Amino acid sequence: MRQLFLAVMSAVLTPLAIRSQQPDWAAAHQETIAHLQAMIRMNTVNPPGNEIAVGRYLDSTLKAEGIETHLFEPRQGELLSWRA
Repeated sequence: MRQLFLAVMSAVLTPLAIRSQQPDWAAAHQETIAHLQAMIRMNTVNPPGNEIAVGRYLDSTLKAEGIETHLFEPRQGELLSWRA
């Protein structure tokens, strides 16, 4: 009898556990749109190099979710040059 009870409970709870592991795609979509809109609204015109605002936004957003980040900022007045 005990084995039957465990089998029934397992059959009932397993689909519930699987469903609870599925992401809420609608909420993820809304959150993604909100972050994209926030970054688009930022003045990232270069020159003079205002793109650091997006880096700071991403840094703070990821840290708020418990994700370790490292933000490297240029010194005041220092221009970055990228060479291939």
